[in-house]
Amino acid sequence: MRWVLFVLSLGQFAIALNAAAAERQLREVTIADPFIELHTGPGGGYPVFFVAERGEEIALIRRRTEWFLVRVARGQEGWVHFEQLATTLNPDGQPAPPTSKQEKK
Repeated sequence: MRWVLFVLSLGQFAIALNAAAAERQLREVTIADPFIELHTGPGGGYPVFFVAERGEEIALIRRRTEWFLVRVARGQEGWVHFEQLATTLNPDGQPAPPTSKQEKK
């Protein structure tokens, strides 16, 4: 019984460690345009539910077609069209648009 509990605990630890590592690997950029619109889904037909403003940092989580799932510093997650991210900046202040191959899943 102790062996089973040990194995389960070890598995949970590995999952938590993997999730933490994945979180650190997100690409973070700064919004350079006046604002970007976060949609509830990956398409123009989904409603805008949040607007992030110039200077805010966002993390690129994943990509679906021409849409990126992003997370803003306040925790909101939403979908942003590729064109709205074309003038984002990396942490050094240099232009950092997402590439067409980046984050594709």
